[in-house]
Amino acid sequence: MRIASRPRERFTAAAFSPVDSTLARISRTGGRSTVRTGRELFATRGRIARAAWSPDGSWLMLETPDQLVAVRVVGAPRVLSFPGGRLEGWSR
Repeated sequence: MRIASRPRERFTAAAFSPVDSTLARISRTGGRSTVRTGRELFATRGRIARAAWSPDGSWLMLETPDQLVAVRVVGAPRVLSFPGGRLEGWSR
């Protein structure tokens, strides 16, 4: 399996969904980080260090140097931003 599919794309992190075989992969190209699960979910000029799925697989939490970003994967698109913090995982 080839993870970095674009020229000069660098794989930086990945996380499997807890409910199915969906893989969220994070890559970096030209100063831009992109999160994909077969389709592009989120992109930023900042660095994304880590990703963690919610227990029900409907949200993906991303860690950047200055904030946490929650991206809804199931249902209507939604992005929430939380200043500061570190990603240690989800709790129920």
